[in-house]
Amino acid sequence: MKHRFSEIKTISLRTINILMAVVAGLVSLFLLYVAWLSHSSFNIMVDSTEKYIASQRHAATLLAGSDYLTEEVLAFVVTGDKIHADRYFNEVFENKRRDKALQELELYFATSGAYSHLKKALDRSNALMDHEYRSMRLTIESTGQDVALYPKELQNYQLDRADQKLSPEQKKTLSRELLVGQEYHNAKEKIRNEVSKCIDLLVLETQNKQEESSGILSKVMRLQFSLSA
Repeated sequence: MKHRFSEIKTISLRTINILMAVVAGLVSLFLLYVAWLSHSSFNIMVDSTEKYIASQRHAATLLAGSDYLTEEVLAFVVTGDKIHADRYFNEVFENKRRDKALQELELYFATSGAYSHLKKALDRSNALMDHEYRSMRLTIESTGQDVALYPKELQNYQLDRADQKLSPEQKKTLSRELLVGQEYHNAKEKIRNEVSKCIDLLVLETQNKQEESSGILSKVMRLQFSLSA
């Protein structure tokens, strides 16, 4: 009888030790999970902030590229200096700041409204180039320059009959009016509005991600505090 009691006692202690070890292991695993969740939430907050900063910079770069084209085409029609046309086309076909900015944003926000608005901004900027080509072609003809010295985009650009019938002075006047008129101004404003909408959505999406991660992080910290209490 004493032997059986001793055996039962031994088995009970062994069972308790095993259970304690299992519980301790589970608690350790849970604490590791909580630590990982905390670290993950913090990384998401940092990552979303970095992506926002980079994406905002890309949106601003696209607008800067569009404004640079406007500056160079305006300088060309005012001075007739070919260097400004060269800079214009270098930006379009070599630097490609507008295109690269959209490509960079696509890496992070390809399915978001922010990307859609920035794409619209680029589309509007590209559409405005026809206006700018016309102005440059008028300037070339009004100054009597050889169009063959210019990129093929200007060589191949065909003015309509009404433009062709204008005198050199009239062509010069029209080339400037095309860039300072209300139509051009409205087109530029639409580009700026699309970029502004893009940035607004970037802010909203970043805030949502940060608030979600912050909520998880707060819960994790409260849980850690309760476990350590």
